[in-house]
Amino acid sequence: MRADDDIEKKQMKGQTEVKHNILQKYLRPWMFKISEVNSDILYIDGFAGWGYYPDGSPGSPILAMDVVEQNYSSLKHKLDNFYCTFIENNEQNHEELEQAVNEKQEECPPVVKPDPINAKFNDFATDFLDEVDRPIPTFIFIDPFGFSGVPFETVSELINMRETGVELFITFMSGKMAQFMETDTHSIAISEILGTEDWEDRVDLDGSKEERAEQFLEVYEDQLRNQAGVEYVWPFQMYEESKSQTAYYLVHATNHFDGHSIMKEIMFNEGADDQFAYLGPDHYLFEEEQMDLTSFGDENGNSKFQRKIESLADDLYERYKGEQTTLKQVMKETTHETPLARPHYKDAAEHLEEQNLLDVTHRPDRRDGNKSRGVGLDDDITFVDKPRLGDFCP
Repeated sequence: MRADDDIEKKQMKGQTEVKHNILQKYLRPWMFKISEVNSDILYIDGFAGWGYYPDGSPGSPILAMDVVEQNYSSLKHKLDNFYCTFIENNEQNHEELEQAVNEKQEECPPVVKPDPINAKFNDFATDFLDEVDRPIPTFIFIDPFGFSGVPFETVSELINMRETGVELFITFMSGKMAQFMETDTHSIAISEILGTEDWEDRVDLDGSKEERAEQFLEVYEDQLRNQAGVEYVWPFQMYEESKSQTAYYLVHATNHFDGHSIMKEIMFNEGADDQFAYLGPDHYLFEEEQMDLTSFGDENGNSKFQRKIESLADDLYERYKGEQTTLKQVMKETTHETPLARPHYKDAAEHLEEQNLLDVTHRPDRRDGNKSRGVGLDDDITFVDKPRLGDFCP
């Protein structure tokens, strides 16, 4: 296994670019929303790396500082302190990181308060859990190269430091787990990261590597939901650079619906071919094709994606027929069941409204209510319980 400061690890890859895009695109709305209720926020980068890649691309610590710098004019009246803790265990990487962060800090507003720390993530986390009773709102990026050093117990304790207000963005190395699961040493490490030995009964030793990687993800998601009590968990698949096999999943875990909704939308937009996935070196070609799907219709002129919207609309109508609720509540109850995101729910609701199957009462007095047209997340909606033409057919 290569050392953490090996030059091969420092090469910017397509999957890293996509991962950083998702991270940075999420940090901006996260900062804006959190700073509305708390003027101090904390970003923890658990495996921070060295600052910049050889080609000059910024690493995740610099990207996080960039978000504040680029949006400070809008944030300065509500954000007092952006504490950012960058943890890197390798000494040489830490030295490079510290230099990069110090240089970057000179460009940043004074609210940015970075702290590069030379330590193992789990050692830091153990001290953090012991020393801090209830942290300020915190986003933790846990991005290990392998699958050791991030025990499930630690992950569970971190997200439960507050009922809401602590979010995790985790690189879950299920591809490596699927590859090395049969050796005793790796088996122990896998049990530690999953927080259970039950995976041995759930992961099929005779299955393909791809099947095993997906089964590992299912175990981890179940553990986050059922053992750590996380309300919203959503994965984004990362393929190997050179072959169509899963390298790892990015897993977002939060107890805040708005955070989940925003992250899911960002992941969908960053994915390719209508999937929550990076599909390899041709990823951005897939994205271009995805943009064109809406213009490729069937014999009735309906696009492939429009049919997905209509299918979602039908499913929601059958589930909520006769009920009054809000679109936000519908999303909270069903978002884990569908690969569609917030804009698609709005499209589905408007489709039902056009079919006279949904009545909308606009609620501009609520945060996400609309004044007039469209369906806001906080508008009152009623799924009209009336027979459709097909109900009369024998």
